[in-house]
Amino acid sequence: MDEKIILRPAQYYLCDREKEIEPGKKYLCETGSSYEMNLTLTCEQIQQGYHSGSCDADVEALMEAPEVKAQLDAIPDDTLNKWWENDMFVDDTPEEHQNATRKQRLAWLVFDCCANAIDGYCYEMK
Repeated sequence: MDEKIILRPAQYYLCDREKEIEPGKKYLCETGSSYEMNLTLTCEQIQQGYHSGSCDADVEALMEAPEVKAQLDAIPDDTLNKWWENDMFVDDTPEEHQNATRKQRLAWLVFDCCANAIDGYCYEMK
């Protein structure tokens, strides 16, 4: 089995999982998969995309922020679909999962990246 070695950009370093993300800083947030779908988000954006209560409206608003939208638009369909089919598990029926639109899949991607960052799975910009 070939393992992919993922090199992080030099301007980022792994977050300390014992510390919370800090306001005013930027983070490279991962999906936790091997598909290299990362988003660069600020602390405030991460907190907007993952918090207690319903995050749907906040994630949708975050997806429309120009700097986030540009990153999402750059994700190829085949990469997004591989991640969705192989790594993303949500509480829906098989039909709903199969028929999810690109926008719905990207919303889960944003949510997943934000959740991982809150849990310390991210890279802080130097």
